[in-house]
Formats: sequence, structure tokens, C-alpha cells
Amino acid sequence: MTRKAKSCILRLSLLICLATVAGCHERIPAPALDTRPGYGVKIKYAEGQPIKFPDFTIEFVGEKPPRSYEEYPRHEFRITREGEVQDVSWGRDRGDIGRVKFRVGGDNYLMELIGSQEYGFIGVNVLVIWKNPEAASQRHGSRTRNPASLSSSIIRARR
Repeated sequence: MTRKAKSCILRLSLLICLATVAGCHERIPAPALDTRPGYGVKIKYAEGQPIKFPDFTIEFVGEKPPRSYEEYPRHEFRITREGEVQDVSWGRDRGDIGRVKFRVGGDNYLMELIGSQEYGFIGVNVLVIWKNPEAASQRHGSRTRNPASLSSSIIRARR
């Protein structure tokens, strides 16, 4: 066996050992996701799978391509309650991750995706919905903006 072949075998053996050691390293657990929908809880969502909250049902209906002035696609959600249907659009224009306010049955709600004021980074395809967001924002020392001023939300109601 040539010296070059021995060197190659040694390097390959070291690479395999390194990969084995890295694979055995203790992994940091992912943030806990709750399987029971509730307010202020991280919930995993998927297209076409409705999530029933105590006051309404929300369903991810897909992504819309970005408009001419946007860089990222928009996430479209459908909210239903007793015959009332709302389409809520969430987007992150220029990388700014916004919070979306919406109103159902006289109550105010706030939806967070990707990032949360409470949890920080919450992951992809994970949402958090807060009921009475004014109280939640006061609890965290921040102000939420009026839904009309949120660039990341478009709310359309149909009856």
C-alpha cells in the first residue's frame, strides 16, 4: 500500500470518528409545543389542518407569492366562528416580522409567527395567538399598533 493511500485511509477513519462523536453529542431540545390549542401557547400548524381554539377555528390555507414591493411570500389563514369567516394575511416585508391583530366576535386577538415577544424565536410553522393583546403587551412592556397601521396584516371579513 502506498503512502498516499495510507494517508487517505487515516483521514477517512478520523472523519468517521469525528462524525460518530458529533452524532452522540447531547442535542438541545426544541421548544415545547402544546398539542392542545390555547391562548399564549405555541401551536404547530400545517396547510389544510384546522386548529380549534376556544372561541374560533383557524386554518392555514397556504402561501401567496410576494407582491411587487415585497420580498417574502405571505401566509394566509382563514378564521371561522359561527358563520363568520375572516381571511388574515401575515407577511414579513423586508424581513420585519410583524404581529397581526384581528377581531372575532367582539374580542381582540393577536397572532405571532416565527418570532414572539414572549418566547423569542418560536420556529417555522408555529404560531401563538393571544386573546386581549392589549393586556399581553402591557404585561411585556411594549405597545401593539392599531391593526390599520400594521403593514404586515390585511384583514378581510366575509359574511
